[in-house]
Amino acid sequence: MRKMMNRILIVIFLLLFSVNVYPTEKDQYLNLTDNEKKLLKERYTKFKSLNPEKQQQILKNYDRFKKLSEEEKDRIRKAYNYYNQLSDKEKIKIRTLYKKFKNLPEDRKEKLKKLYNKYNKMTPDQKAAIKEKAKTNREKRE
Repeated sequence: MRKMMNRILIVIFLLLFSVNVYPTEKDQYLNLTDNEKKLLKERYTKFKSLNPEKQQQILKNYDRFKKLSEEEKDRIRKAYNYYNQLSDKEKIKIRTLYKKFKNLPEDRKEKLKKLYNKYNKMTPDQKAAIKEKAKTNREKRE
């Protein structure tokens, strides 16, 4: 679960600064479309307006991202695209859940990780049954 939360943080980072448009060579910059160049300039301006600590954190995250395998980068890009398509309400829910998870004691985090891994190994029918049971329990409490 912690890995997932770290990945969500990376996704949030990517929301502001997509890795696809950071040229490392002049040729790469020249090959960008006008829209990509405009986007790059906007992101640069936004980056420069941040305080130095935030800039350092973003650069650190970007360096970590560059060191990842291509598979992992693609997975994160897909998560970024998915996150972008969420409604504001869903994004707030994700951030709230992350804050709650972050403050849990380690033993509770481990329990959640085990449950999450167990859930991922289930068949779609098993997952549907669990969701239905959870829905029933919620209705009983209300």
